[in-house]
Amino acid sequence: MEKIHNLFFFHNCNSTNQTQLFVVDLRDSSIHHTTKLAAQACVGLYNRQQSIATVAYTLLNEPYDDFWRKQLNLEPEYLNGTIFLLRCLQDFPRRIRCSYNGAARHVVPNDITVGSILEAIPLQDDEPIFNKVDPTNLSIVFDAITHSLFAANIERNATKYVYDAYAKNTTSIAKLNPGYSTSSFTPTSENDYHPPMINDMDISLVDFVYSERLFAFFLYYGCIPGRNPGWSENEYKLVTRMSATKLVGIGQIPFQ
Repeated sequence: MEKIHNLFFFHNCNSTNQTQLFVVDLRDSSIHHTTKLAAQACVGLYNRQQSIATVAYTLLNEPYDDFWRKQLNLEPEYLNGTIFLLRCLQDFPRRIRCSYNGAARHVVPNDITVGSILEAIPLQDDEPIFNKVDPTNLSIVFDAITHSLFAANIERNATKYVYDAYAKNTTSIAKLNPGYSTSSFTPTSENDYHPPMINDMDISLVDFVYSERLFAFFLYYGCIPGRNPGWSENEYKLVTRMSATKLVGIGQIPFQ
């Protein structure tokens, strides 16, 4: 829906020659997935600017994204994901230091929430973009690798911290699966209760999280009460507290 909204906005305002539309092509399989994630964050930051000097739109999911572009007969400037990210880091030279690898993936949805609030791009230390831009030119505004409630990669702890610290600055909520298998899963022990992380994170919603300052998280057992107080109950209690504070559906009462 955000893509369609932004295309209609550009279509209606383009006659003033004040709005520039970039279509960012992220369909290239050679572009690293974390680069695509960062580019999606950038799209959201551009699309939230009040002046709307630049509107960005991604080609990511075939055939739907290009279908809507063609329906509005737009001939924008095309950029590949890497070139677009370079431009973005000039306009938004702020970074969330994070990791996408191993257990750190558990807290990537939380990294995205913090990034949306602080207007910063989630980037790993070994991000391919740093072959083209000096990372020291970017301010690290949050370090998810060393932060005490992120370093252990326990999503319940990270979610609680981000909720308590930043939820008042968000508008609604979004669940972003970092890549867990969605097949049936039975935990083997209290210390091994996550399903396998077998997929790349679906980043389709990341631009919307950024543009609307959504509270993004993912707690696998957050909606399941009482199966095991050691893990499920703690996640359930947290989600219960979060949902009781405010209605959390998009378009309903926002967090305050």
